[in-house]
Amino acid sequence: MDLTNFKNFCKDWKWAILLLFICILGIFLTTIYGIQSVNWGNDFWPNALSEFLGMFVELIFGALFTFIVIDKYVQYHKGKQWQKIKNITYKNLYFTLSDLLLKLNSSFQAEMKAESYILAEDIETLNDYLPKVDFDNFVKALIEKLNKKIQKETTCENIALDELAFFVDEQLYASFVKFKQYSKQDINNLSNLIIPKLLTFSDDITLLDDLIELEELLTALLSKIKTVHHKDNNNINKIKCIWLLKLQEILSRIEDISNLIRDDINLD
Repeated sequence: MDLTNFKNFCKDWKWAILLLFICILGIFLTTIYGIQSVNWGNDFWPNALSEFLGMFVELIFGALFTFIVIDKYVQYHKGKQWQKIKNITYKNLYFTLSDLLLKLNSSFQAEMKAESYILAEDIETLNDYLPKVDFDNFVKALIEKLNKKIQKETTCENIALDELAFFVDEQLYASFVKFKQYSKQDINNLSNLIIPKLLTFSDDITLLDDLIELEELLTALLSKIKTVHHKDNNNINKIKCIWLLKLQEILSRIEDISNLIRDDINLD
């Protein structure tokens, strides 16, 4: 355990550590004072202090029993439950990621589409997984399309320095609006089903961090996309350059998550 983790541990468990310190100190003081009271010929204080000594010892062993025995049993029971639902949870997550990729690609205009992955079926009834061998290539193809778009727009040359830089593209804006509409179910699936289940059963902190970050990136980006019914028509077709970078970041996060789970799922 490094120094940072140790500091975080002490911060999280400060009251438990304080109580444990009080109990240990109480055992030491009551023992010493009890022995001295016997030497002084006092019968009351040894009896009283022995009660306090027993209380402190009981607290310590009770806490140890709770953390070592009961906590281990709870973790074991949770682990057994997780093994039963892990594969189906990961398959659901993998399907959601595949669905997001396909819907994003379907939303783009022709020049932005990854042609090898054109969605052939009704987007509302999609019910399949993107094959593993295609997943990474698909992500890379979409990222490359976004790179070309960024390089094409002269206003995006200093995108890292100017987060307000934008260009006007009616078709691309319409693509963002479509993706926002199509992806609602998948984002809800992440927020309300998959992430809560992983928080309850899984101890994979890296996967949880990536998923939560993906949800935040999607929500933050799509919240900035206004529908065609928005009153401010002057801003309807304005694409901020930073949106394209954020979309690339979303695609990279999707790829990272798929790499974390693909060895633990069995796709039929």
